[in-house]
Amino acid sequence: MSTVDISTGEAPEITEPDEPAPDTPRRPTGFARVAIRVVIALLVVVVVAGGAVGGWSMVRHHTAVRDADRDTQLLDFSKDAVAQLVSTDSADPRGYVDRVLANSTGRWHDEFDARKRSVIDTMQASGGVTSGHGVAAGIERRNDDGSVSVLVVVTSQTSVPLPQSAPAQGAPAAPAPGSPATPAPPSGVQVDTAPKQYQVRVDVARVGGKFKLSKVGFVQ
Repeated sequence: MSTVDISTGEAPEITEPDEPAPDTPRRPTGFARVAIRVVIALLVVVVVAGGAVGGWSMVRHHTAVRDADRDTQLLDFSKDAVAQLVSTDSADPRGYVDRVLANSTGRWHDEFDARKRSVIDTMQASGGVTSGHGVAAGIERRNDDGSVSVLVVVTSQTSVPLPQSAPAQGAPAAPAPGSPATPAPPSGVQVDTAPKQYQVRVDVARVGGKFKLSKVGFVQ
């Protein structure tokens, strides 16, 4: 409570309390600065790591796609090469030999080349035509020498000349007068045999950017 000085008759001066000073921003302490730097460093590490993981995933994806495409090409080659291997034509044995050798390398190439004369003679004597078709193929294993073992399923059908019938022993060479004559089959007629199916195991190697058969074996 304020009092009045009676001797002067004047009231004392009343002063208002000082207003509090406005808050001023305080500079971060040493510990706070260290914490901020740690957080920034962690964010940088997370961003860099995320970019690295994303880049690695992209590289793996492209590698997987490339390998899948290469395997598809390898299997397509295997089916086609084996189909050519079982497709023969007595009218063009040398063309057959050239095609097989063009698809071959290594030991298989040398073995086939060594017996090509016998192959040509056998084909010429057969008088038939065999058509092969690759049905399916699958990779069995990848070998240490870089080749790939593939199992191929192939079908083939052969057309052979219709044999001319000869008169039975003791039978008359000509029909008796007045009896109907049996017409002889025309020459050059081909007869299709029943289709056959084989399983062929081959090793495929890449030579000069091209696939080649390095080993061939029929599965019993």
